Amino acid sequence: MSRSVGQAENQMKRVFICHASKDKATVRRIAVELERYGVRVWLDERELRVGDSLRERIEQAIEDSDHILVVLSRAALRRPWVKKEINAAFSLETDRQTNVILPVLIDPCEVPLLLRDKLYADFREDFDLGMQQLLRTFLVDPHIGGHNLETVKCLVTLDLLRLDGSYAKYTKVQHHRCILGSSEGYVDSMSGDGDLTDFAVTPGRIAGIRKESGIYFVDTRFPKPLREGQSITRRFSCVFRKSFLGEEEWWDERQYHPSRDITVLIRFPKARPPQTWETVEREGPLFRPSDYQARRTTSQGKPALKLVMDRPRFLASYVVRWTW
Repeated sequence: MSRSVGQAENQMKRVFICHASKDKATVRRIAVELERYGVRVWLDERELRVGDSLRERIEQAIEDSDHILVVLSRAALRRPWVKKEINAAFSLETDRQTNVILPVLIDPCEVPLLLRDKLYADFREDFDLGMQQLLRTFLVDPHIGGHNLETVKCLVTLDLLRLDGSYAKYTKVQHHRCILGSSEGYVDSMSGDGDLTDFAVTPGRIAGIRKESGIYFVDTRFPKPLREGQSITRRFSCVFRKSFLGEEEWWDERQYHPSRDITVLIRFPKARPPQTWETVEREGPLFRPSDYQARRTTSQGKPALKLVMDRPRFLASYVVRWTW
């Protein structure tokens, strides 16, 4: 068994989204983007079940949240339920003596008097610009873990070169973008049942390698520090030795940075293709069905499994398991 690993998981901020049902499409987009950046979102359509007490569940969700995202629109300001949630958020903010309410403006409307002294994220003309304004609240928060790199695109290739699984080459071509401050490099963290050798990165250099509790931490440096908004495409590789020796094996692709457009390609020897396979999502000790599933394909004339993920969830693991 082998897996990619990374930095320790930090406590995720929890956000309740106060909105009108007519604005659901925009709210879903906001929720997806927040989750990409490590924010745990409470959204009524995903959390409520038949028979639930709406008042009790919503009150508890508001109480458990670190922030209340108030989505302001003409439709929202006409809904009594939205006004009640805003009032509850104000009570929470007063009790905690900290910033709880995060206003978001999605169409022209009159901002409620109690919210006029707050800076709001403006989504009216440009969704991406509004999202950037909103995310800055979380990116500077230590609970998010100080992640200032985004993976814009990534291709991971695991090439199993021997029939017994004793030798495999790993390559990752990753396009990073600095989203806050600056970054001098990246720590690639890997583990396997056997040994990992032949580490290499380009462009840049390997500044150091250490092994702790079976995990290899490979500290790499960019040719020059990335500033906010700058990007780099880097190729990292290594060799797995005696790591895939079982009849049942797996690969764990963990999302340690906000990511999108991730492809995992696992190549098998021609004489030993995968017989069965599945993809599951793991968060902590829990496994659940994944929205993304690996598909059988061919690559360089060899049988392969290909997993394509558009916007994988931050800090989630996507595990491809197979028998061969």
